[in-house]
Amino acid sequence: MFVGHYGPSLAIKSLRPAIPLWLLFIAVQVVDVAWAVLILQAYRLMDPEGLPKGEEGGTGASPLRPAAWLVLAAVVSIAVLTWKFGSKFLVQFFVSPFQFFIVLPWALALFSIKTGTMPLKSGGKIEKTKAPAEYWRSVWFCILAGAFGFAINLFVSWMVLSRP
Repeated sequence: MFVGHYGPSLAIKSLRPAIPLWLLFIAVQVVDVAWAVLILQAYRLMDPEGLPKGEEGGTGASPLRPAAWLVLAAVVSIAVLTWKFGSKFLVQFFVSPFQFFIVLPWALALFSIKTGTMPLKSGGKIEKTKAPAEYWRSVWFCILAGAFGFAINLFVSWMVLSRP
Protein backbone atom coordinates (compact mmCIF):
# COMPACT_ATOMS: atom_id res chain seq x y z
CA MET A 1 0.00 0.00 0.00
CA PHE A 2 2.78 2.41 0.94
CA VAL A 3 4.76 1.75 -2.26
CA GLY A 4 1.69 2.08 -4.47
CA HIS A 5 0.54 5.35 -2.94
CA TYR A 6 3.67 7.20 -1.90
CA GLY A 7 6.28 5.56 -4.16
CA PRO A 8 5.29 7.72 -7.16
CA SER A 9 5.55 10.83 -4.96
CA LEU A 10 9.07 9.94 -3.88
CA ALA A 11 10.07 9.11 -7.46
CA ILE A 12 8.74 12.44 -8.77
CA LYS A 13 10.48 14.29 -5.92
CA SER A 14 13.81 12.78 -6.99
CA LEU A 15 13.17 13.91 -10.60
CA ARG A 16 11.83 17.36 -9.73
CA PRO A 17 13.22 18.55 -6.37
CA ALA A 18 11.49 21.94 -6.65
CA ILE A 19 8.05 20.42 -6.00
CA PRO A 20 7.28 20.17 -2.26
CA LEU A 21 6.94 16.62 -0.97
CA TRP A 22 3.74 17.44 0.94
CA LEU A 23 2.11 18.53 -2.32
CA LEU A 24 3.08 15.28 -4.00
CA PHE A 25 1.64 13.29 -1.07
CA ILE A 26 -1.65 15.17 -1.41
CA ALA A 27 -1.65 14.59 -5.17
CA VAL A 28 -1.44 10.81 -4.81
CA GLN A 29 -4.28 10.86 -2.27
CA VAL A 30 -6.49 12.85 -4.67
CA VAL A 31 -6.54 9.77 -6.90
CA ASP A 32 -8.08 7.74 -4.06
CA VAL A 33 -10.66 10.41 -3.32
CA ALA A 34 -11.59 10.71 -7.01
CA TRP A 35 -11.88 6.92 -7.28
CA ALA A 36 -14.22 6.77 -4.28
CA VAL A 37 -16.41 9.59 -5.60
CA LEU A 38 -16.70 7.98 -9.04
CA ILE A 39 -17.56 4.57 -7.61
CA LEU A 40 -20.18 6.04 -5.27
CA GLN A 41 -21.63 8.05 -8.15
CA ALA A 42 -21.87 4.92 -10.29
CA TYR A 43 -23.61 3.07 -7.42
CA ARG A 44 -26.06 5.95 -6.99
CA LEU A 45 -27.13 5.66 -10.63
CA MET A 46 -27.77 1.94 -10.26
CA ASP A 47 -31.04 0.32 -9.33
CA PRO A 48 -30.90 -0.14 -5.54
CA GLU A 49 -33.36 -3.04 -5.56
CA GLY A 50 -31.92 -5.30 -8.23
CA LEU A 51 -33.49 -8.64 -9.08
CA PRO A 52 -35.54 -10.28 -6.34
CA LYS A 53 -33.96 -13.32 -4.69
CA GLY A 54 -36.48 -15.72 -6.25
CA GLU A 55 -35.57 -14.84 -9.85
CA GLU A 56 -32.76 -16.34 -11.90
CA GLY A 57 -29.50 -14.91 -10.64
CA GLY A 58 -31.40 -12.82 -8.13
CA THR A 59 -29.41 -11.96 -5.05
CA GLY A 60 -31.20 -8.77 -4.19
CA ALA A 61 -28.12 -6.84 -5.36
CA SER A 62 -28.28 -4.63 -8.41
CA PRO A 63 -27.31 -6.31 -11.69
CA LEU A 64 -25.45 -3.12 -12.56
CA ARG A 65 -22.89 -3.25 -9.77
CA PRO A 66 -20.19 -4.49 -12.21
CA ALA A 67 -20.77 -1.36 -14.28
CA ALA A 68 -18.91 0.57 -11.59
CA TRP A 69 -15.75 -1.22 -12.70
CA LEU A 70 -16.39 -0.13 -16.28
CA VAL A 71 -16.62 3.47 -15.05
CA LEU A 72 -13.35 3.06 -13.17
CA ALA A 73 -11.62 1.51 -16.20
CA ALA A 74 -12.85 4.36 -18.41
CA VAL A 75 -11.61 7.06 -16.07
CA VAL A 76 -8.24 5.40 -15.51
CA SER A 77 -7.65 4.84 -19.23
CA ILE A 78 -8.47 8.45 -20.09
CA ALA A 79 -6.25 9.67 -17.24
CA VAL A 80 -3.28 7.52 -18.27
CA LEU A 81 -3.47 8.50 -21.93
CA THR A 82 -3.94 12.18 -21.03
CA TRP A 83 -0.89 11.93 -18.79
CA LYS A 84 1.10 10.41 -21.68
CA PHE A 85 -0.07 12.67 -24.53
CA GLY A 86 -1.33 15.77 -22.70
CA SER A 87 -4.29 17.88 -23.75
CA LYS A 88 -3.89 16.76 -27.39
CA PHE A 89 -5.32 13.40 -26.36
CA LEU A 90 -8.41 14.97 -24.77
CA VAL A 91 -9.14 16.94 -27.93
CA GLN A 92 -8.61 13.89 -30.15
CA PHE A 93 -10.73 11.64 -27.92
CA PHE A 94 -13.70 13.93 -27.30
CA VAL A 95 -13.93 15.47 -30.79
CA SER A 96 -13.68 12.08 -32.51
CA PRO A 97 -16.64 10.91 -34.61
CA PHE A 98 -16.43 7.62 -32.68
CA GLN A 99 -17.92 9.49 -29.72
CA PHE A 100 -21.30 8.86 -31.37
CA PHE A 101 -20.87 5.11 -30.73
CA ILE A 102 -20.25 5.75 -27.03
CA VAL A 103 -22.78 8.40 -26.13
CA LEU A 104 -25.87 6.91 -27.77
CA PRO A 105 -25.75 3.41 -26.21
CA TRP A 106 -24.81 4.77 -22.78
CA ALA A 107 -27.54 7.42 -22.96
CA LEU A 108 -30.08 4.74 -23.88
CA ALA A 109 -28.91 2.56 -20.98
CA LEU A 110 -29.13 5.50 -18.56
CA PHE A 111 -32.60 6.41 -19.84
CA SER A 112 -33.72 2.80 -19.42
CA ILE A 113 -32.35 2.56 -15.89
CA LYS A 114 -34.04 5.81 -14.87
CA THR A 115 -37.43 4.96 -16.43
CA GLY A 116 -37.51 1.18 -16.00
CA THR A 117 -38.35 0.64 -19.68
CA MET A 118 -36.25 -0.17 -22.72
CA PRO A 119 -37.69 1.36 -25.91
CA LEU A 120 -37.68 -0.85 -28.99
CA LYS A 121 -37.25 0.06 -32.64
CA SER A 122 -40.64 -1.44 -33.46
CA GLY A 123 -42.35 1.06 -31.16
CA GLY A 124 -42.92 -1.20 -28.19
CA LYS A 125 -40.94 -1.34 -24.99
CA ILE A 126 -39.54 -3.85 -22.52
CA GLU A 127 -40.62 -3.10 -18.97
CA LYS A 128 -38.45 -4.06 -16.04
CA THR A 129 -41.44 -5.24 -14.02
CA LYS A 130 -42.87 -7.49 -16.78
CA ALA A 131 -39.72 -9.03 -18.31
CA PRO A 132 -36.77 -8.35 -15.98
CA ALA A 133 -34.33 -10.80 -17.59
CA GLU A 134 -34.89 -9.40 -21.09
CA TYR A 135 -34.80 -5.83 -19.73
CA TRP A 136 -31.43 -6.30 -18.01
CA ARG A 137 -30.03 -8.14 -21.04
CA SER A 138 -30.94 -5.13 -23.20
CA VAL A 139 -29.48 -2.65 -20.72
CA TRP A 140 -26.25 -4.62 -20.53
CA PHE A 141 -26.08 -4.84 -24.30
CA CYS A 142 -26.22 -1.02 -24.48
CA ILE A 143 -23.59 -0.66 -21.76
CA LEU A 144 -21.22 -3.12 -23.43
CA ALA A 145 -21.81 -1.66 -26.90
CA GLY A 146 -20.84 1.75 -25.51
CA ALA A 147 -17.79 0.21 -23.79
CA PHE A 148 -16.73 -1.34 -27.09
CA GLY A 149 -17.09 2.05 -28.82
CA PHE A 150 -15.11 3.60 -25.97
CA ALA A 151 -12.27 1.10 -26.43
CA ILE A 152 -12.22 1.68 -30.20
CA ASN A 153 -12.12 5.45 -29.66
CA LEU A 154 -9.24 5.06 -27.17
CA PHE A 155 -7.34 2.90 -29.63
CA VAL A 156 -7.88 5.26 -32.58
CA SER A 157 -6.92 8.30 -30.50
CA TRP A 158 -3.79 6.53 -29.29
CA MET A 159 -2.86 5.51 -32.85
CA VAL A 160 -3.37 9.03 -34.18
CA LEU A 161 -1.18 10.58 -31.49
CA SER A 162 1.49 7.84 -31.61
CA ARG A 163 2.30 8.13 -35.29
CA PRO A 164 5.50 10.01 -36.14
